[in-house]
Amino acid sequence: MTKYFAAIFLLFLFCSVSNAQNSQPKNLMDTAKIIPQNPDTTDFLEKLVYIAWQNYPDNMGYRYLVESAEEDLFQRKWSWLDNLNLTYQYNPQPTSNADPNDNSSLPRFGIGISINIGSIFKTPSKIKQGQYELERAKLQVTQQKLYIRSEVTKRYAYYVGNINLMKIRTQAENDAQTTLTLVKYKYETGQVNLEEYDKALRTYTDNLERQAVAEMDVQFNKANLEQLVGIKLEEIK
Repeated sequence: MTKYFAAIFLLFLFCSVSNAQNSQPKNLMDTAKIIPQNPDTTDFLEKLVYIAWQNYPDNMGYRYLVESAEEDLFQRKWSWLDNLNLTYQYNPQPTSNADPNDNSSLPRFGIGISINIGSIFKTPSKIKQGQYELERAKLQVTQQKLYIRSEVTKRYAYYVGNINLMKIRTQAENDAQTTLTLVKYKYETGQVNLEEYDKALRTYTDNLERQAVAEMDVQFNKANLEQLVGIKLEEIK
């Protein structure tokens, strides 16, 4: 009878643990698409996102959270074994006046199992709690992935935008310099007055200043992007 009870109890425990393992919340987001899986992609922005995820120091901490939660869940799944105590008894020496026909005088061997029922019934809830902790850690990783993609995309957009603006400002500065050279010649030959020459000079000076500011913005946004990526942009092939 005891054997049947133990078998039924272990079957119940197995079903409870299996149910707890299958009841974990489902994440509907395909997180694999947030960070590129192929570092050899020809898309430069995708390369930046991939490298930033590999190099940015904060990301490692989130990965450790998942690893720690996975280890904790593994321990919880097998914690029910802590509530089982196995005992055995072996008496190899028969009594001195043993009757050959008396089985009680033969060497004896016995096994006993004790179960902490109160604690073992808590195992499914412990597993479920561990699954929630793991899911929460994974969600934190997903959130960090979304942050990295968003920040890299934003900083790269600023960087590219400033490069294009610098090209425009450089062209405007070159045009203003060409105009100033022509007006200066005309002023020296008496074809234009001082006011026109002064106007051309101020236009050139303003464009030169704008070009310098645009170049500074390019360097600033480049450094801002490299801080997230972890390496110089020139090193990315």
